[in-house]
Amino acid sequence: MPDATGRERRAKAAGLHPFAGDHVPPGALHGAVARAPLAHADIVAVDVAAARREHGVVAVYTSADIPGSVRVGTIQPDQRVLAEGRIRHAGEPIAFVVAETAAAARRGAAAVVLDLAPRRPIVDAAEAAAHLPEGDDDEPGTLLARHVVRRGDASAPTAVVVEGTWATGRQDPAFLAPEAAVAEPWGGGVRLTVATQDVHGDRTDVAAVLGIEPELVQVRDGGVGGAFGGREEMTLQPLVALAALRLGRPVRSAVSSAESLLAHPTRHPSRSEVRIGADADGTLRTLRARVVLDGGPYLTTSRSVARIVAYAMGGPYRFDAVDVEVRVGRTTNPTSGALRGFGATQACFALESTLDLLAARLGLDPTALRLANAAGPADRLATSGQPLGPAAPVEEIIRTARDHPLPDLPPPAPGARRATALAVGLKHCLRGDGRVEESWAAAELTPDGLLVETAAVDVGQGLRTVVERVVHEALGPVPVTLSTARTDLAPTGSTSASRQTWLVSGAVLACCAALRAGLGDATGAPEVRLDGTDVVTGPDRTPLDQVLARTPIGRVERRYAAPPTRAGDPHDGTGDAVHVAFMHSAHRATVDLAPDGSVAVRHVVAVHDAGHVVDPLSARRQVEGGVIQGIGFALFEEQVLDADGVPAAAPGWAGYPVPVLDEVPPIDVVFVESHEPGHPLGVKGLGEAPLIASPTAVALAVGRARGVPVTSIPLAPGARPGWLDEVVDA
Repeated sequence: MPDATGRERRAKAAGLHPFAGDHVPPGALHGAVARAPLAHADIVAVDVAAARREHGVVAVYTSADIPGSVRVGTIQPDQRVLAEGRIRHAGEPIAFVVAETAAAARRGAAAVVLDLAPRRPIVDAAEAAAHLPEGDDDEPGTLLARHVVRRGDASAPTAVVVEGTWATGRQDPAFLAPEAAVAEPWGGGVRLTVATQDVHGDRTDVAAVLGIEPELVQVRDGGVGGAFGGREEMTLQPLVALAALRLGRPVRSAVSSAESLLAHPTRHPSRSEVRIGADADGTLRTLRARVVLDGGPYLTTSRSVARIVAYAMGGPYRFDAVDVEVRVGRTTNPTSGALRGFGATQACFALESTLDLLAARLGLDPTALRLANAAGPADRLATSGQPLGPAAPVEEIIRTARDHPLPDLPPPAPGARRATALAVGLKHCLRGDGRVEESWAAAELTPDGLLVETAAVDVGQGLRTVVERVVHEALGPVPVTLSTARTDLAPTGSTSASRQTWLVSGAVLACCAALRAGLGDATGAPEVRLDGTDVVTGPDRTPLDQVLARTPIGRVERRYAAPPTRAGDPHDGTGDAVHVAFMHSAHRATVDLAPDGSVAVRHVVAVHDAGHVVDPLSARRQVEGGVIQGIGFALFEEQVLDADGVPAAAPGWAGYPVPVLDEVPPIDVVFVESHEPGHPLGVKGLGEAPLIASPTAVALAVGRARGVPVTSIPLAPGARPGWLDEVVDA
């Protein structure tokens, strides 16, 4: 049987798999973006005359050339396609230059002359979050979003109180295939081939920018080399679409890694003040947290991230009372948005670090403290009060991570100190909060196997493999072809928030049930399955093409909806059904701290509850990738800004280090499977969970090695390993 997934993996490993940047239609023009050098300024004038004179330049577009909406956005349309009137963050797009070659387009973009009147940058998120919105709906220096969760009396006296202030930095998605898009004139509108997480969302926004009906815009997945939330927002899509529609020719644009770091949102930097009250034996009683996030100038997903931080702040533990407030300040720093972990990462670092303070105060083993307070199936989420349900193996996960054997590591170098720490993470599945979560799939039996169609984008998380495994479990090992995600298929929503494994598998499973019934009717057999391209009924095998020739079964379409949720109480955020379900994890990291302050991560064990694991290999790789991202976030991954909110480091990967292979330790991945009753296969999801506890486990281990808690990550923003001890202690 052909292995489509295996062929795709081999092509990617060999560098032969086509991504969005590889699409170059015949006769295509090329586009480049002119970007703002300042973080905050009024635009006095944009002079494009010199750009138009550059040899090979065909057209230059500014905000005045946009026929429809100048603003787009995942939740609220406030983000400018091209800046109008004011610059709100460094790197904001100002003009789009189209030329016969990519080099000419870049020269034209460099020739755009900007007359800017600088304004005072708004870089302090806490200061901004202290002010309610005034005047313009996106005026920097105001509150961007706020969410409160309060349950019980968190001010009640307790025997022991510990407090800590914790900060996390501006992590970038750092996907290796930068933003790229191609637009072609099509049926009076445009057809886009793009790296995205949501083809239908892109269609809606592009149509609004062009001022045309959505039906005149077709979007298809161009091949996504990683996403991690960074492809949820508009970047090049409306620009190439505008140029193609105006010029009547295909237009492509692909940015460099340096430009990519300016083009998409980053993780929300956070500052969290956390207070925990407990009994003398370590029983957790009260939790109070005040969190400020830096949202940058535009909303993107800040409301959702604020909610997730608030709900995840209690972790998978029992508290009698909680009082959590999360505020997001609108600054002129780079835009913050969705990134793997989606707020739960920041909450995990703040909560788990404070729990280590409590364990130290009481002289308790930190892991024993966590076990003693771990919530179980009979408990409720500490923040919202929602029942956790039967699929909550938190104690088993912690014990598994604690007891997992450490490999035979070489001893620490002379003078180095070795330490191990464990952190526990919680993340809800899907989006919840009252939003409808549904998906769609179609399936058709052909003589060559099964064709499955879905508009869900595979961003590298292994959706193709999930679909194959679901089909094989339901029908048997039939060859599966998965369609390209595109907008002429019914909407399935964004590939984010660990949604699509849950949703698409549910829709595909429903299609398979209908096809199995059709095969039963066609053969008259009570039990039927597929094996390759044969239909198997008991001891008999019949070629599938013969069965289809006798009784065409046709194409089936099915929708699948996740269990409904309800938004939390508008006053205190509590509720019994705020989220669909919960994923749990425990990561244990072992590190060596050298005398010069450099850190080497020697081993990580990552234990995850992802419900039923459909494809163990893809799931394992998902966890390994998340752990590597977590190590980078703990140690050095951060987009470093100067005092005015402008990126201060060298452009591209030189200024944004990510872990390289010799910095990646052995990673042991263990799954504790629980059957989630809300899903027909018992799945939950996995995409975001590996980047929740992993950076915290590394940071806690470093703190234990040096005897001083780590209060801020990354430890050395923008620096490769080998930084000095005084930098680590800063």
